[in-house]
Amino acid sequence: GITRKNVIKICKINKIKIFEKDFKLKDVLKADEAFVTGTFANIIPVSKINSKKFKIKKSNLTFLIKDHYSNFINKI
Repeated sequence: GITRKNVIKICKINKIKIFEKDFKLKDVLKADEAFVTGTFANIIPVSKINSKKFKIKKSNLTFLIKDHYSNFINKI
């Protein structure tokens, strides 16, 4: 819902490439990183899906988006 919608808006404002589509599990397992959004959690990096482990580093795009999101929410 709402958090996801705001993340998409923030990415567009900050010229972070974003597109929406239905992903298959095999596509997600090829990703360098992944995150989930939610009302209470906001943006949370995913550390593991099945046996695929994602490296969670502060340099990940996830944390850049998370920072932009925090700034956006604090202005409201």
